[in-house]
Amino acid sequence: MLARSPRGLPMLLFFNNIYKNVNIPSFANLAARKILVEVCCRFCSCSSEDILHAIWTCSSLRRVREDCGFSGGSSWATRASPLDFLMLCKHSLDNFLLLATVLWKNWCNCNCALHDRPSVAVCEVVPWCKSFLAEFGEANSNHHLAGLSRFLRWIPPILGGFKLNTDAALDFKKARTGLGAVVRDHLSRVVLSGMTSFAGLLSPAVAEAKAILFGLLMAFEGGFPKLLLNSYSITVINVLNGSNLLFSELGLMVEDIHHLVHRFKGEVSFSHSPCLTNRVAHSLAKLALIDFCDDCHPSIRYLILEDLSLLL
Repeated sequence: MLARSPRGLPMLLFFNNIYKNVNIPSFANLAARKILVEVCCRFCSCSSEDILHAIWTCSSLRRVREDCGFSGGSSWATRASPLDFLMLCKHSLDNFLLLATVLWKNWCNCNCALHDRPSVAVCEVVPWCKSFLAEFGEANSNHHLAGLSRFLRWIPPILGGFKLNTDAALDFKKARTGLGAVVRDHLSRVVLSGMTSFAGLLSPAVAEAKAILFGLLMAFEGGFPKLLLNSYSITVINVLNGSNLLFSELGLMVEDIHHLVHRFKGEVSFSHSPCLTNRVAHSLAKLALIDFCDDCHPSIRYLILEDLSLLL
C-alpha cells in the first residue's frame, strides 16, 4: 500500500518509519541510546514517552482518538501497535490516510511544543487532517489533469459583474501565513488586488477563510456592490454555503465573513475554484511571504495574460 501511495507525503513516510521500526527520536528512544533526557511525557507527566505514547495513547490525545471515530476503545488503544492500526484500516484507504495523517500531525505537535513553536490544538487535529487530505486530493487530481488545463480555465463574471479570487500560502520554516486576493471584471481586467502576510501558522482551512475575509474586506472598501467569490478550499466553501454552526476557530472566521457579507449592497456568492483557475491569487499569497511589495510582479502579469489567452 505504501509503495503505491503518492511519493513524498510526509505522513506516509512517517507511518512507514513506524511500521519498519525505525528509531524515531522519542524521549524513550533517546534515553535508550544513553542520551540524557527526561523520559516522562511533557503533556501527561505520567508515562514514558515512547513513540506510540507520543502519537496516540497519551491521555492528552483522548479527544483526537474520539474524533477519529475508528479506534477500538481506550483499552485497545493503550496496547495497539502500528500493525494493529494497519489492520484496522486495511479495508479503507481513506481511513488509513486519515490515521497516518493524524499520527504524523500528533508527532509534529510534540516537536512544536518542544521547540516553543505554534501547534494545532487537540480539538482541531482531526479537522485539520481531513482538510489537509481533501485539499491534497484536489491538488493531486488537478496535477493528473494538467493536460486538460485549457478546459480548466478562469471564467470571467457576467456583464457588469466582478469575481474575487482568494488564496492563502503557508511558510512552515518562517512560521508565516500569506494571503492574496484579486478582483477582475467581465473583460478579465484586474480592477483590484492585494496581498499581506503575518507571523504565525494557521490550519489550511482557517488560513483560506482568513484569505476570504481579507479579500472581502478589500472589495468592500473598494465599493464593489456584489461579488462572485472563488476559493480553492472546497472545505471552507462548503461551510460558507451551509447552515451548520461550527464552534471552532474556523466557525468564528466563517461568522465574521457572513457579518461582512451582510454589509454589501448586493449579493455575494461563494464558489469553489480548482487550483488551475486560482493561480493569480495563489501567486499573490506566495509573494506576500517574501515581503514583496509590488502586486504587479512579472509572474502575476504573465498568469493574468495566460488566463485571458485561454478565453480567446
